[in-house]
Amino acid sequence: MSVVNFPTSAERVARGWHTSGLKQLTGACAAAVASGDAAGWEIGETETGDPQLYVMGPPPDHECILVISRLGRLYVVEDGKGEVLFEHDNPM
Repeated sequence: MSVVNFPTSAERVARGWHTSGLKQLTGACAAAVASGDAAGWEIGETETGDPQLYVMGPPPDHECILVISRLGRLYVVEDGKGEVLFEHDNPM
């Protein structure tokens, strides 16, 4: 039997997002979560290790409705279908 250790939340943040930047982005999503337009968010990364934040849609599907990626100093915001909505060095 193999045991796979999944990273803790703190380890996932340390992989690419700075705590202050992550708080800023999740804070911007808070209104959508509070209104029920979004269910929450998850942290991930691109194939090359760049940090990503996925905003998940409401139940029952919980589809990804927004992706924010940080590629170096550039932030790329995409809708859930992969269409680029915004690119800038400041996500706000």
